[in-house]
Amino acid sequence: MPKFIIGVGAQKAGTTTLYALLSQHPEIDTGVKKELHYFDRVENVSLKEYRSKFKGNSEYKLDITPIYMFYPNCIEKIKKIIPSKDLKIIIILRNPIERALSHYYMSRRRGYETFTFSQAFEQEINRMKQCDFAFREFSYFERGKYFKQVSKILKNFDRNNVKVLLFDDLIKDPQKTLDEVCEFIEISKIQAKTIHLNKSFDVKSTMIHRMLIEHSKAVSKTLKAILPENLYNSLKKLYYKINAKEPKKEIEPEFYEELKEYYREDLMKLENLINKNLSKWYL
Repeated sequence: MPKFIIGVGAQKAGTTTLYALLSQHPEIDTGVKKELHYFDRVENVSLKEYRSKFKGNSEYKLDITPIYMFYPNCIEKIKKIIPSKDLKIIIILRNPIERALSHYYMSRRRGYETFTFSQAFEQEINRMKQCDFAFREFSYFERGKYFKQVSKILKNFDRNNVKVLLFDDLIKDPQKTLDEVCEFIEISKIQAKTIHLNKSFDVKSTMIHRMLIEHSKAVSKTLKAILPENLYNSLKKLYYKINAKEPKKEIEPEFYEELKEYYREDLMKLENLINKNLSKWYL
């Protein structure tokens, strides 16, 4: 029986970096892609089907799909098919305001978002009720209410099998964070190769970005197959140089204070739950 390492969230909190670090480990197999989206998209889950999503014969299987923590019933589905002794859960948390802003700009780049950041806050609950797509795409602020999400995980799984990380620590010292995670999983420590962290950006032309990046997975896959890696990366950098721009800081001071108040009680309860000082996120 393999052992599973599942990163359940939060989105826009360094999960891609964590995946890049752990995927270098010789004892870990990755899935067919970073985000398998098995537990949020499959209703009748089975261990046999889930195991088929992984490549390789290593003992540990890695799935980092950051919506699992937020999306209804994912935690229950994980518990249903994976024995506790064969499971390690990893959670990464980020300042919920910064997380929401990063999520917002991702939706802007994809061409889905037309509201300002503050308008999106006002309309969020109504929009999330519209359809599954809206629930996933426009839940910028609700996803940052971590207390209920983390509480559910800790109620369903042994605390010894759950690791809570902070985005700030991961960014400050990726190697130290990787060492902690390896200890948690109980595998050997490795010296990771340099990781280039994702940086938030906006685009000059949403239409061009959607055509070339968001909706051209097949083209990207083909180019990767036929071009040398250094040439492919050079072309990608050139595109971003031409079409990318620094995102505007859209949070007005008054709105920022409103958001800190919005999250304060939730974060204070979360502090006690995970025994970490989060006061810089709400004071």
